Amino acid sequence: MAFDYLLESTRNVLHPAPRAHGPRHNVPGRILNVVRDILRREPNSRLNMVEVAEASGFSRRTLYNHFPNAEALYRASQQAIVLELCDLMSEEIPRDLPPELGLYRFVREVTELYMSTPFQELLAVMLREDVGGEPLSGTYLRRIRQPLTRVAETYLLYQRLRGDFLSADVQAAAEQLVGMIEGLTVTPRILKIDKLVAPIDEEAIRFVVNTFLAAHFKPRVFGEISSAQAG
Repeated sequence: MAFDYLLESTRNVLHPAPRAHGPRHNVPGRILNVVRDILRREPNSRLNMVEVAEASGFSRRTLYNHFPNAEALYRASQQAIVLELCDLMSEEIPRDLPPELGLYRFVREVTELYMSTPFQELLAVMLREDVGGEPLSGTYLRRIRQPLTRVAETYLLYQRLRGDFLSADVQAAAEQLVGMIEGLTVTPRILKIDKLVAPIDEEAIRFVVNTFLAAHFKPRVFGEISSAQAG
């Protein structure tokens, strides 16, 4: 609940209710955009209020009116990235798609999400945090993973009703699928195995789909599909 409140508060900062003065008066949102630019350019730098004030064109007094310290700026920028990623997520896999095509579309879309610029931003932030305790970035990663898992779980439940999905534990299978995608896209970056980070090609996506199909579905193989089917 507290985390969702933080996210909603950040959403209100980034997308405030319309006012007569217009969007240029959304000072906190403009400040956070500057912070994200700084972190993109210098992912290992330590934020300080003087640097942000100079880069944003606002006075330090204005900064402190909206953010009490650099840590608050840092956390708010993370929340902004998570909100941007949540807005990019698909809400469902079309139920009428056969398993091999529905799974392909899901795996491809999640792969693109994890390789997107906002997620790479979040990952860079995660990698710079101290390992001790439970950093908020771990909470952010779960906040992204949970809706993705629910999308997969809903589709797998429907496939079980149709008799194609054979595994008993739908939730565990959905978590496994998202974990397999993270193994392609997130884990190599965390382990700093640069040669595995990008690009993620069609062969890798098909491997994930076929591996998951073999483990959980009636026998079927995913091969080549047309661009129209993929879309």
